[in-house]
Amino acid sequence: MPFDRIRSLAIVGLLLAMVGLCPTGGFAQETVTSTNIGNYIQNAKTAEDHEAIAAYYEAEATKARKAAESYHNQYDCYVKETTERQLKGERFGETAAKRYCRNLTRLYNQIARESEDLAKLHHKIADAMKSGAPASAGS
Repeated sequence: MPFDRIRSLAIVGLLLAMVGLCPTGGFAQETVTSTNIGNYIQNAKTAEDHEAIAAYYEAEATKARKAAESYHNQYDCYVKETTERQLKGERFGETAAKRYCRNLTRLYNQIARESEDLAKLHHKIADAMKSGAPASAGS
């Protein structure tokens, strides 16, 4: 008898899990991630979908800004270390490290700007969908 009860509970649990996995509306109920953003963009049909995409790009921009700040701080440390060693008459061959940090700072700042632009675009599309006006991608 206990086996039948366990099996029944397992079946009910499985059915509840399957119902929970079924989509009940648009994509906006799911979390947009780097692995599903392409699918989201391709299948966005509602203002909420575009707002979710915009939120994803805003989060990406924030992450990129933090990464840029981190590399900028590292660059400052290399510059300080170089200056201190030069004042002592020592050579400090960390030019490659400074260049690396400077380039990554620029790269992450560019990623942040472009992510912000994409977020603005999807906000604009969502606003147009809400108002019934056509959205133009040009501005």
